[in-house]
Amino acid sequence: MKPPARSQEGRAVTFLLATTLLWGVSFPLIRALSLGWQQVSPHTSSWFLSSVVVVFRFLLGGVVLAALSPKSLLGITRSEWTQGIGLGVLCGVGIPWQADGLSYTHASVSAFISQGYCVWLPLYVSLSRRRLPSLDLLLSMALVLSGIYLLSGAELGSLRMGRGEIETVVASLFCTAQILWLERPRFRENRSTTITILMFAVTGLIVAPVALLSSGGAAPWGELLRLPRFVETMLVVTVLCTAAPFLMMNHFQKYVPATEAGLIYCAEPLFASGLSLFLPGMLSAWMGTRYPNEAPSATLVLGGVLITAANVWAQMRKREVAGGGT
Repeated sequence: MKPPARSQEGRAVTFLLATTLLWGVSFPLIRALSLGWQQVSPHTSSWFLSSVVVVFRFLLGGVVLAALSPKSLLGITRSEWTQGIGLGVLCGVGIPWQADGLSYTHASVSAFISQGYCVWLPLYVSLSRRRLPSLDLLLSMALVLSGIYLLSGAELGSLRMGRGEIETVVASLFCTAQILWLERPRFRENRSTTITILMFAVTGLIVAPVALLSSGGAAPWGELLRLPRFVETMLVVTVLCTAAPFLMMNHFQKYVPATEAGLIYCAEPLFASGLSLFLPGMLSAWMGTRYPNEAPSATLVLGGVLITAANVWAQMRKREVAGGGT
């Protein structure tokens, strides 16, 4: 007997909120690794650590899920192959941009800018249906761009964002495509664990060449062992911030309307910002690196409010723009 639709949706909302919390934890964890790497190997490309982190967390995450649910690898359908590979390609191309961007911006800034997909989604729908963007959409775009400007600390004379902010915007575009692919109705009956394992495997395999090419030789691989708490941190990121949240997202999002899911995902930067007020200090003591807690500031608060307002407003109006779905 299936649970009532209202009860099922309530559970989905709870698990999607948990998903955003776990994603929020990953921002200061990866930022701490990046700061430690800059001390251990300051001349190695930042792309090396970023790509190694992605390869480690996704390939190992796939192994963990496969070990917990071996039956998920039996009888994989064509639809599951298609969805899983598609998610893996989009994730494998997009996540390294976000991971590298964390080397050049604060965790809370990265978390806020990552939510740009809440604006890109309705914009894509408007363009694909050959409709001019509505005033509501233009207002959302103005709010999110203003928030990004404040968070990036760009100067009025140049109107140019830094590397970390730009890379995070690129990552948000790939995240948009990933959400659109996940939302396709023809994939609704696919097994969540199966597509998540396929997604993780493809993501790791796509990013692996980046790690090999950006290393510049064998030395950086040995230096990973000198990075304080690297193995322990990666295990936490793999299980707590990768396997668990992506599995919950891939399973529960289909039970919640896209507009409501978008609003729930807006909680991610709020969790990341809150955690960044105290978690960096704890990580500094644990990892032996210098990573001060972020202090709340008027610029951070205002930028976050603007971007969150843009996300909320865009999602509230998305049903009208999209005609009820993607």
